[in-house]
Amino acid sequence: MFLSQRSNLFKIMFYCLAAVLSVLCAEIFVFNYSSIFKSGFPVSSLDLSNIKGNPQDLMLSKDGLHVNPNSSAVSFYFDNINLPSETLTFEVSARFKSVISGKIHLKDEQFNQTFKDVYNILFAPSEKKQTVFARIKSAGNLEAAAFELYKIPGPDLTISNIRLNAAKPFNFSFLRFFLILSVVVFMIFCKFYRWNEYETDFRDKPYKISSIATLILLFYVSFLIFTALNSTSVWLNQKTSYPFNPQDKIEDPYLLVFDAFKKGQTHMDITPDEKLINLKNPYNPEERIGINYFFDYALYKNNYYVYYGIAPLLFVYYPVYYLSGVLPSMNFASFILAVFAVFAFFFAYKSFVVTFLKRVNLLLFLLGFLAIVFGSLLFVLQADVYRYEFPIISMHIFFALAAGFSFSAYNNMGSKKFIIYLALAGFSFASILMTRPNCIIIAFVFLVPLYLSVLSDKNISRHLKINGAAAFLIPCIVILSFVFLYNYARFDSPFNFGQNYNLTSTNPAISTYQKLSASNFFTSIYYYFFDIPKLSAHFPFISTERYFYNLTGSAFPARAETKNIGVFAFPFFWALFIWFKNFKTQNKDKLFKIILISTVAVSLAAAFIGFAFGYPGFRYICDISPALALLSGLIMLACAQNFKQDANSKILYSFFTLACAVTIILGALMIFNGEMMWIYKIAPQIYAKWFNLFYF
Repeated sequence: MFLSQRSNLFKIMFYCLAAVLSVLCAEIFVFNYSSIFKSGFPVSSLDLSNIKGNPQDLMLSKDGLHVNPNSSAVSFYFDNINLPSETLTFEVSARFKSVISGKIHLKDEQFNQTFKDVYNILFAPSEKKQTVFARIKSAGNLEAAAFELYKIPGPDLTISNIRLNAAKPFNFSFLRFFLILSVVVFMIFCKFYRWNEYETDFRDKPYKISSIATLILLFYVSFLIFTALNSTSVWLNQKTSYPFNPQDKIEDPYLLVFDAFKKGQTHMDITPDEKLINLKNPYNPEERIGINYFFDYALYKNNYYVYYGIAPLLFVYYPVYYLSGVLPSMNFASFILAVFAVFAFFFAYKSFVVTFLKRVNLLLFLLGFLAIVFGSLLFVLQADVYRYEFPIISMHIFFALAAGFSFSAYNNMGSKKFIIYLALAGFSFASILMTRPNCIIIAFVFLVPLYLSVLSDKNISRHLKINGAAAFLIPCIVILSFVFLYNYARFDSPFNFGQNYNLTSTNPAISTYQKLSASNFFTSIYYYFFDIPKLSAHFPFISTERYFYNLTGSAFPARAETKNIGVFAFPFFWALFIWFKNFKTQNKDKLFKIILISTVAVSLAAAFIGFAFGYPGFRYICDISPALALLSGLIMLACAQNFKQDANSKILYSFFTLACAVTIILGALMIFNGEMMWIYKIAPQIYAKWFNLFYF
């Protein structure tokens, strides 16, 4: 069935050829319509000397119109044009690359009293001149045209000329062509080879081939993010030799910890400001006003400490340093972590599914895996990489490994692999404390029902239980001992991770009772689960809200600022709402229900506590998304299997497929709409290319 029906080969080749020709025609005659079918109106250039605007923002020279580099918003207009117009083009250049957005407004014979919005533009100028195109189409004669441009201060933008009714330059986009073609060809193969009907037991060749192809695809996505951010002109890609150059400004906290370890200490080799040390309460942000200090670092006994989990340092920075002689850049380190997370998620998902289902629909399994990766915002964390994202990606890795090894051990009980898997599960589980310590609770409730079922199973020998428990607990004890010693060396307590000594915007005057007020519960549930982004007509087609919070969680215009999206904004997670009376996982149904209920309950509690002591945001949602994603994927596959003979099975299958597809697309778009917006800032040409890809 899977690529074995050779009789369909000729038909497939025919339809694929038709698809190529169809997409080729669409690229030429639809997306480049304005280049081929030119306007009948005469082409004319606007006289730049007639421009009207703020003289401080604009300067006219023989090269064209120069925009003040220090201005972030510029507006100007032309009047008394009196020409019919369909298009507007202008040539731009700049010495520094950046994204410039804006709007074009016009007055014509129909709208002659006020300007009306007609076109949104976004471009990334460089030293080489480029043409920006806008479709304006006036009703009758164009009387006036106004421009609004928004940019970051710095780029010296020059507008060489502005023309009316000039043809759009022909631009054959190979990215757009292959993007559309790949979707069409995939649908053709699904139709002829009935991929939607193929079931796998995870041992057949089609499963292995398609799984490898999916992993390669996700590796390529991660690599594209890495290359997009790989600009040598920004500190994000700074490879550092050791000892550090005194002139280097170290932005990466893990480099500071590396330096501390090299010097035989746990605190940063940076002396706090004397004014900060002499404060009565340096942890009160009100008292720190006007004093220089390292924000979001821990201050204890007149020393700075990094309170972030040190797993990235131990498992990425040290290996790279000993292999290459230099410390990795933040961009490269996040790429390595993201790739590991992809493979860890696949291992966890497969092991989890095999435990409860004997056979699954292969296409739905792979779509579910893609939805887990994109729905857990893994690539958003990579594209948004900063000191906060490293521990979260590391947590994703160790949570997935702990789940994968635990369920693999369960599936290989009695074999030689059983003890090895449990030892690796114990190591991975305890290592979560070196990433995001609070997430150990979610991992615990996700896994403890599995281990309790093993210990309570009378069919398993006592000897095997003891050996298995020892295999799991010994690496746990080793890792816990290291973590507790590290904590004690820093904060004189094995259980103190440093959050209470953190120099952040937390106001200690707010009591725990106020933070854990019941009035915050439903608000926290909304932000963590039901905060839906707004739709936009322009790339990336969604707009996540940017909120301002105080420390009790109430939205207000001050202090902490963050962008957020709820878990259920991704339709893939809607599977958690599906609960049929005859819902079965085919195997160990009671165990799955206990895992589901306990994990959802703790996720709700985690949302409440996280909201009470902080504020919602992408990285906080990521604390609960991996566990919920694994549960959603299994529920989806189980429902599809249980109801495949039902009359409405095709509708249910279509719903799951669409939910996965929307989640994948939304997760991909979020890469361009994260907290830091690095692609927008570092790779403006890439952002502008995607913005204009389907904007014609």
